[in-house]
Amino acid sequence: MSASPERPALAGGLTAAVERTFETPVDIVWAALTRPEILGVWFTTRAEVDLRVGGRYSNADGDCGEFLEVVEGRKLVMTWENPESCPGTRVEIQLDEPVAGSTHVRISQTGLAREADRAAQLEGWHWAIDSLESFLKTGAGMPYEPWKELQTELHRRAATKTFEEAEAERRAAGVVLAPIVASPAAAKPAAKARKGGGRKGRSSAKGAAARGGRKKGRAAKKKTSTKARRKPGRR
Repeated sequence: MSASPERPALAGGLTAAVERTFETPVDIVWAALTRPEILGVWFTTRAEVDLRVGGRYSNADGDCGEFLEVVEGRKLVMTWENPESCPGTRVEIQLDEPVAGSTHVRISQTGLAREADRAAQLEGWHWAIDSLESFLKTGAGMPYEPWKELQTELHRRAATKTFEEAEAERRAAGVVLAPIVASPAAAKPAAKARKGGGRKGRSSAKGAAARGGRKKGRAAKKKTSTKARRKPGRR
């Protein structure tokens, strides 16, 4: 394996990490994580990947960086340079094969400077690994905004149920009950929500009804106006 370039200093000392075991062979999971046309189904849009040490990656969400380590089918280490999403950090993806035909994936983002950054990125990586699992099982990713709404509802319902009942609902939904950030401004690890598969489909504008108007005399009518609300950029 070629020597990796000098690693830049990290922004901080916090880490966000998620892991999951898939009943899918390592070579298929590796392809899903590294091939631009597959990343475009479950994770991002307009991905570009030069998969070699010193090569770079980028996508339409503003995620970009340099590969520091590439071990075919096993490990990726890359800088994370998205200016709107915790630049100056590092992402490592480790793949293992616990038994033949399965793959254990661990994704960690190190160098986060604030706890708020760690929480936001952790939420985003939880979304990403759920979307990856959805893709591996069905061929389609899981868009971020519906995922966030599902997580919010599962958290609400879990507060009134036994652990067993909450776990049954989570399994039926096909996701892990992830820690989520209350602020609507929290986004996924690499940008805005998208349509279609994964975090795709550029930030979708959601309609939010805003009622206004003044009463003029007793017979005055209230005027209502609607205004589109766009999900903010990412954590």
